[in-house]
Amino acid sequence: MAGLILGIAIPVGLALAMVAIVAWRAVQMRRLVEDGVEAEGRVIERISHATSARQSQKRLRYEYRDHDGQRHEHLSLVPDAFWNSHPVGARIAVAYVRSRPGTSAPLELVRQARQAVERS
Repeated sequence: MAGLILGIAIPVGLALAMVAIVAWRAVQMRRLVEDGVEAEGRVIERISHATSARQSQKRLRYEYRDHDGQRHEHLSLVPDAFWNSHPVGARIAVAYVRSRPGTSAPLELVRQARQAVERS
């Protein structure tokens, strides 16, 4: 009986955690769209993880400084073309939330989100 409960609870718990993460990132993106401050950053790492034989997830780790000069770092999932055009050391335009400068995303992704909000 305990095995059955664990067999149900673990997948449900994982699914709820995934939903919570997606919802949290949506809230962050909304803040970036509404209150984003532009900054220039620098790519410090490129990561590619194979998700299948033909696809992979591309992530860029970048650093930037906020309006107080504080350094921040973020890892962001990006489209292939964006990843391909930003080698390590390249400049990258980012947006961060003024009230929470550790919350950021590549400016291109924030602009895409802003356009989607304006269309709806």
